[in-house]
Amino acid sequence: MNQFQFTIGPVQGFVTQSRRTRDLLISSFLLSYLSGHAIKNVVDQEGQILFPKVEKVDGKWNQKLLTAIEQGEGDVYIGTIPNRFTAEVPHSFDPAKCVETVQAAWKKIAVAVWDVYIKDIVTCGNQTKEIWDRQVEHMWEIDWVLGDDPDLLSSRKAWRTHIPTIEEGDKCTLMPHLQEISGYARPNDRKKQHTFWQELRRNHRLPAHEIRDSERLSAIGLIKRLFPHVSKQAIKWQLPKKAIVFPSKSDMAVMPWRGLAHGGIEKEHFVQVLQQAQNKNKSPQIDGFERKYFLRNEWEKLLRDRGQNQGNVDRKTIQTAYDQLVNKKVDGQELGEPSPYFAIVVMDGDGLGNLLFEAQQRGEAESRAVSEAVADFSENVSELVAAHKGVTIYAGGDDVLALFPKDRALAAATALKDLYQKRFEAINARFKEHVTSLSGAIVYGHHLTHMQALLQYGHYLLDDVAKAKTGRDSLAIGIWKRSGPVVEWSAPWDHIEKPSEDGKSLLVLIDEIKQDPANAFFSNQFLFKLESVFQSFADQYTDRQVLLDLITAEYMRIMQRDVSVKSEGVKKKVKQLLDFSYQMIRNEKKEVVPTGVFQTEIAMLLRFLAMEERD
Repeated sequence: MNQFQFTIGPVQGFVTQSRRTRDLLISSFLLSYLSGHAIKNVVDQEGQILFPKVEKVDGKWNQKLLTAIEQGEGDVYIGTIPNRFTAEVPHSFDPAKCVETVQAAWKKIAVAVWDVYIKDIVTCGNQTKEIWDRQVEHMWEIDWVLGDDPDLLSSRKAWRTHIPTIEEGDKCTLMPHLQEISGYARPNDRKKQHTFWQELRRNHRLPAHEIRDSERLSAIGLIKRLFPHVSKQAIKWQLPKKAIVFPSKSDMAVMPWRGLAHGGIEKEHFVQVLQQAQNKNKSPQIDGFERKYFLRNEWEKLLRDRGQNQGNVDRKTIQTAYDQLVNKKVDGQELGEPSPYFAIVVMDGDGLGNLLFEAQQRGEAESRAVSEAVADFSENVSELVAAHKGVTIYAGGDDVLALFPKDRALAAATALKDLYQKRFEAINARFKEHVTSLSGAIVYGHHLTHMQALLQYGHYLLDDVAKAKTGRDSLAIGIWKRSGPVVEWSAPWDHIEKPSEDGKSLLVLIDEIKQDPANAFFSNQFLFKLESVFQSFADQYTDRQVLLDLITAEYMRIMQRDVSVKSEGVKKKVKQLLDFSYQMIRNEKKEVVPTGVFQTEIAMLLRFLAMEERD
């Protein structure tokens, strides 16, 4: 028997080059789907998958995506199979057949999109077929090795034998290293280029949001965008509606507001005000997804729910209805405006490769235990994410990518960490020198920010900040406003949950601040003072008590007009802030230790998470 290691990529280049949440979902799904075909071929050739835990028991797969691949039916749409796996194969195993299976599955997907959407308009393009075939043929970098050295596959990948094609002409607006498929260049053939894309939209009556007027896509970009509509032809089962109409960044941002606004009287009031303008012929000239557009969009959804005809609404009517709605009271409080922020959570296991290698050295039982723990974690991710009002993009092995409303992300990330920790508790106790943990990153992004920028920032926070800088088993958090990243903070999980002997966890502190939104502790004046003055000389004081007294005195000065403020209570609040203000890292001995660096970012982060923030 031989050990077979397989990987398909590029992962980051394919997945992160996504403009919309559905592009992101489909990219992750397609990678998992192709990797699933490779796994199925290995098993068909009498191989056994060692990692992840994938197997057939009594003729049935223990993995839903593999079951759907084999049976050609199901409602699977989330990627749950890693792009890399290890198997034990017989001497008769032929790796070339495994690669051919993956390429055949990919080409079938490409052909389905081509036949439905491109074939009939190919004469409108300039070498469109040649561009399409070139990009489809050279998309994937597939590497494999035979051998039990865990570093062997990484060495193989370092050969860089996959050379991407050099693309000329106008570039794809989704994947800018590829040529868009019309084949025309805008300086000389703008009109022909416009005609090609206009014909594509018109011939298939594509909704305006599928391929916008500003978008010109490559073959790969079109496959990512249009595959959900031809999945039946491409993979034999139709993706469910919830995958095709997948929540957008804006949907995730306004989800908490929508839940309140659509309850009882508010919902009926919402419909009544807008129905008054249903027969007007004016169209609201609203650019982008701003709050007024959201209101109109919600109105149309509600009318559809009631089987009523849609109509046009003028800007004034929308504004009037919106103003009345945000002033409505829900549970005694004004509904207010929806938040423009949502959250991306990226998580990845620490040291899992080393743990698995050590387990393999100890025997099949230990190796199987590690694989089962990973599989158990992965299988429960989607349910946990949904319980926190999020949507899962990817949950394969020890990797997680999910989207959440702003107010749910931190609790969800903590719950995912706890789930991972629980699944590996017994194993880590036996492998004290090779324990695994889960590091994470949360990006709070403005819904109008390009998804690719937020994803790249999320991976930077995870790899460079949480794992490398803070020391694994950690969480890094960043806030990205419309102007770019403005706040960055990280700490080991232990510190987040128990900053000091008498300290409160970050989640508890945020909840307490939410209950007291008028707290001047996070006033603009105090935050400015904290950043401009205290950070500059905090390093001079090795005794935190001195800094505690100084900040408390400054807080009292700012609040001097409020006679109800007591110094003892203020000092307690300042102490809670200082617990998270000094940078903490995990050293080589895996101990949580202070660096002595004073960080004011935590105050801004707490204000953002606990109070409504507007751009």
